[in-house]
Amino acid sequence: MKFISFSSPTELFDYINKKENDIEVVACIFTNLLGSFFKCFFYVNDISLNKLEKGFPFDASSIKLCSDAEVSDFYLRADYSTCYTEEFHGKQMLNVLCDIKRYNGLDYYKCPRTILKKACDLIKNDNIADNIYIGNEIEFFIFDKVNFLSDDYNTYLKIYDRESFSCKNYIPEVYNSNPINTIENCNNNNSNTNDERYSLQSLNSVFINDDTKKIKKKCGYFSTSPYDTSELIKVQICRDLNNLCINVQKYHHEVSTSQHEISLKYFNALKNADNLLIAKQIIKKNVHNFNRTATFMPKPLVNDNGNGLHCNISLWKNNKNIFYSDDPSTFFISKECFYFMNGIIKHTKALQALCNSTINSYKRLMPGFETCQKLFYSFGSRNAVIRLSLINYNSPLEKRIEFRLPDYANSPHLILAAIILAGYDGIRSKEKPLVPLESKNNEFFVSNVFEKYVSNNNNFRTLTNALKDYTDVHDVKENPEFRDFFKCEEPNDIAFSLKESLDALEQDHDFLTYNNVFTEEMIKEYIQFKREEIASFDKIVHPSEFIMYYGS
Repeated sequence: MKFISFSSPTELFDYINKKENDIEVVACIFTNLLGSFFKCFFYVNDISLNKLEKGFPFDASSIKLCSDAEVSDFYLRADYSTCYTEEFHGKQMLNVLCDIKRYNGLDYYKCPRTILKKACDLIKNDNIADNIYIGNEIEFFIFDKVNFLSDDYNTYLKIYDRESFSCKNYIPEVYNSNPINTIENCNNNNSNTNDERYSLQSLNSVFINDDTKKIKKKCGYFSTSPYDTSELIKVQICRDLNNLCINVQKYHHEVSTSQHEISLKYFNALKNADNLLIAKQIIKKNVHNFNRTATFMPKPLVNDNGNGLHCNISLWKNNKNIFYSDDPSTFFISKECFYFMNGIIKHTKALQALCNSTINSYKRLMPGFETCQKLFYSFGSRNAVIRLSLINYNSPLEKRIEFRLPDYANSPHLILAAIILAGYDGIRSKEKPLVPLESKNNEFFVSNVFEKYVSNNNNFRTLTNALKDYTDVHDVKENPEFRDFFKCEEPNDIAFSLKESLDALEQDHDFLTYNNVFTEEMIKEYIQFKREEIASFDKIVHPSEFIMYYGS
């Protein structure tokens, strides 16, 4: 795999037609409002320069939330700066991300990449920032096999998980004849290699019926071999991602059994969303090559932590981080940053319809699983919607916010566009933001660093030890500009169901439709689709209902 960025359609056209590059097909990648990954393949000998410039025609009528009712003919217009090559049955395939364009070549209001571009342009054109940098922590599970069914007479789920005590006497299917099932063979690209050191057979032997190699519930954090049975898979995933210039900062086993995290380096918002789209596919493909299965489902296991997509965000203007301030009395956080966070918190429930877009998403957000519960931001609390990192807190390069609420069950382009627009609304409206809070035993406190900037601090006691190490190092004299800057009130709950978040989005979406970034029509169609999803789910009879009520 290799990432290639072209500067023009002509340059791309010349590359795919050079015999030495051995390109057989061009795969046009696109996505819908649900974040699904689609590819349409075009043979090189049928690709003209005009197609690269104008777009590849396709029928969108069978793609959920993609086509109009009246018109289904669209174009896929290649973004020639997003190309990468990979092996394709003995030859090479060139992949390229595409925007969806209408039959007349105009922007399409349901194209997620176009929506995100508009959101970024809004902040640039308003002279707030010229770059929005975002980095993500991707969480996912790797299972051996998952079987499920739901019909009138059969409803069941069986997860085969080699790291769990719940899965015993299970021997997964092994096929060493396939060379891509070993890291060694992947690296050598040699179909004759038969190195048993890294084979699936040798990996299986370390866990079958051996309880000493299992991971206890919620004890998986930073586990390594032999407890982490997916180390080699993650190595191959990260090599592929790095080859595509999707730079991996770190990877590790997560808290839950068979759960993993890969942290991606920050890029501008569009590049970041593109990276997330491709990374999900790379992860699924590599896990499949090892005869296992990956899921980004927010909550696959009932009593273990779920999968999130934490977003680390900073805004930059003239190569300076505008979230940073040189004022130690505000923890080196600028007014723009406080306003941006306040916009997110103000619109969080509506955001959840996009950031927590499935029924399953809200099972991840239940208490007791290191997830957000309240609409506040904090330096320490993992229950906060936004966390402010204490690492390199006084560094202009590192100052950022971590929005902890999203999961990766929806379109990354829509998620990031919505977050940006909520933050932009906060900067634009300049409403008095909430003061940063700390929580302890379900009680909220104002940090001693910020108490002097709150006029109505009768609601909470001051937590004097919250940032004591900080006040020992820095002189936190009052800055008159921040006098009475914050409001202090009990934080509200997040939305705890998809219905609640859809209701919120229905009432609160002006921040999304500002300057026609999202359209009223698109939001209406999205809400209707999700309400139908809820109605369909509500009809299903769950096995737990038989356990609870069958004998009544």
